[in-house]
Amino acid sequence: MKGCSAMLFGLLLGANAYATVKAALDRDHIGAGDSVRLILQYDGQTRDQPDLGPLQQDFDVLSTSRSNNVQIVNGNVSSHTEALGILAPKKTGQIVVPPIVWAGERSDALTLTVAAASPNGPNPANGAATNEKVFLETIADQKEPYVQAAVNVTVRLYTTERLYQATLEFAGNSDVLVQQIGTDHNRTIEKNGRQYDAVERHYVLFPQKSGELSLPGAMLAGQLAVRARPDRFGVDPFADLFVVNGGLPTGVQPIRVHGDDVVLQVRPRPAGVDARYWLPARDVTLTEQWHADSLEAHAGDPITLDLHLRAEGLTAAQLPDLAALLRMPAGIKAYPDQAKLDNAAQGDVVIGSRDQSIAMIADQPGKFELPPLRVTW
Repeated sequence: MKGCSAMLFGLLLGANAYATVKAALDRDHIGAGDSVRLILQYDGQTRDQPDLGPLQQDFDVLSTSRSNNVQIVNGNVSSHTEALGILAPKKTGQIVVPPIVWAGERSDALTLTVAAASPNGPNPANGAATNEKVFLETIADQKEPYVQAAVNVTVRLYTTERLYQATLEFAGNSDVLVQQIGTDHNRTIEKNGRQYDAVERHYVLFPQKSGELSLPGAMLAGQLAVRARPDRFGVDPFADLFVVNGGLPTGVQPIRVHGDDVVLQVRPRPAGVDARYWLPARDVTLTEQWHADSLEAHAGDPITLDLHLRAEGLTAAQLPDLAALLRMPAGIKAYPDQAKLDNAAQGDVVIGSRDQSIAMIADQPGKFELPPLRVTW
């Protein structure tokens, strides 16, 4: 009995000792905006999942799947477990796919080359760049704005393939507020002799503090039609996910594309500006209208002043309380109504406005003079 037990333990130990994990990419070179398949093969059967955590530093893991395979040839039984991950690189250049640990075994590292998107489109002389199907272009109208001043940003999506269930997100953070403005524009653009369908979207950014600020770029998520690709291990257990009939793609593959970060050198408020408010606007107008048959009234009767403040390049929330800026003479009391705030767009420029009505009542007869209301910017 003891001899049988020792033999069985030795067989199990030997099987684990020879277990290995192999890793392969379906392509070694891709263009910006493309994805790649990572295929992992474990010799034997296991219920454990491969640890894909190390991939998240340089890749978005868009989807995963696995399969088990058992083969019997001339009475010899062999088995292996395969896992597939769809990876979208977060950057360009040479990227190392780190070793993956699976059921205690470790794969070798791999190298992937991701060609950068050229400002003029793919460069045929740059190898993998000819594979570019989808990429993002980000254009900011200024790099050194004042704090809280508007920065207009255009994000342009280029694609040669049809996208499915696509979303484009450009999120702000505590340092930079982001607001989408206007509507999307679709057009066809030729870059370096290649036709692209382009979608243009406009945003306005408001930096909330001075100094150097870096905002992660826009991100596109969606699905792209794919064709079958050869399996590096000779047998592709996932080929039924990408069936091709007559050479036409019938499957889709998730993609995720990251745009360039927006880096700003934000200037502080200039010295000497009014401490009560700050208007780094492109243009500001202030208009008034009195509501009374004349500016004569009995003591205790109200006269209403309507004020309209409009600023190009600012939101309504950035405009000051006009009632607080009015200096009332002795003998006059002011009763402001709640202000009405509104934001609109004129092209790619945000326009904020503030409408405020103020009732003024004299508690005694006499002649009163209101100082002028000035708003500096």
